[in-house]
Amino acid sequence: MRKRFIGPANPGRDEAGKPVPDLGHEINVRGRYLGNVKAGEVLDVPDELCAGTKDDPAPVWPQQLWEDVTGAPAKTKKGED
Repeated sequence: MRKRFIGPANPGRDEAGKPVPDLGHEINVRGRYLGNVKAGEVLDVPDELCAGTKDDPAPVWPQQLWEDVTGAPAKTKKGED
């Protein structure tokens, strides 16, 4: 599953104290860290993390924060183990 983060930016400061418009958001799905995404970036979510089970329903992707992606995006974040 591919999802584009359309939620708000996470402004802050870098290690040198300079303002940064978007530090990104750390994304975890069902206990697995998938990376840090910034507004507009695409996250590849492994199918096994998207499928729900009897005891653990599939993750919810709020429409105000995420949108489904089809085709090849300009920027992609791949899941990390």
